[in-house]
Amino acid sequence: MDSLVASAARSLAAGDPLGALKRVALRDDPPALALRGIAMAQLGDYERARKLLRRAARSFGARERLARARCQVAEAEVALAARDLSWPVRTLDAAARALDALSDRANALHARLIVARRYLLVGELEAAERTLAAVDVAAATVPPPPFAARAELTRAELTLRRVRVADAEAALDRAHAAAVAAGIPALVAEIGRARRRPDGTVGAPHQSRRGRRLGPPRRPAGAASQVPGLRGGLCRAGDRYRNLSLHRLCPSSDARDRVHGSTCVPRDETIARARPNVHCPAPRRAKSEEMK
Repeated sequence: MDSLVASAARSLAAGDPLGALKRVALRDDPPALALRGIAMAQLGDYERARKLLRRAARSFGARERLARARCQVAEAEVALAARDLSWPVRTLDAAARALDALSDRANALHARLIVARRYLLVGELEAAERTLAAVDVAAATVPPPPFAARAELTRAELTLRRVRVADAEAALDRAHAAAVAAGIPALVAEIGRARRRPDGTVGAPHQSRRGRRLGPPRRPAGAASQVPGLRGGLCRAGDRYRNLSLHRLCPSSDARDRVHGSTCVPRDETIARARPNVHCPAPRRAKSEEMK
């Protein structure tokens, strides 16, 4: 590997695709083609990236098994980013086994992580969880920070699909710490977008667009829950449940029980008691009936 290719590879590892293209953009040898493909993928041109990676894999030849397997893994990741699910999983598994046999453990783990992300994308949560557990067992030692960040991001999405919001929040925090340790701004930004995303992909159902923390809305300890259910119109106050299906304005539960037992107070009486000096107009339906 010459100095320009090595420098371009370091630029790509640091998340600087333009810096890598400055060094290998005009070269057509196989290593340069592979680096150009990865750079185009980082810039978002997935179709061109896949073409360049295929050219690089063909140019390496049958003797360069390690380089060909790395190109196949890179192309599979680009296909996943482009949401092209037609990429065969068997090819990726074969590339992972070849990388294991050639002692490239880091890229083999990365290939299996891509498989887990693909399973997650198509909704096969059990297969994704098994693959991710195998990746965790294989990476028993301290993994590189970029790989750790990607793995934790995948785990966050998996736990969120399992409706384990606290675990997803912890995984996103670990992913952010690993991305900061890796020093890759693009990866830090991607995890930041995932923490702020409100659509539920790697965000939270209760997450706002202003970047609040992942998880359900927190209420003070000891406060009574006053959220009506979707069915039956029930609300809970401590250990007691009350029916709010009538949707009338009611005073506090204690005052209501003292005056009217367990029934709700009519609307006009409630407003008159709360604001005696305020005139309450009749409902629109009542006005229409009076006009008739």
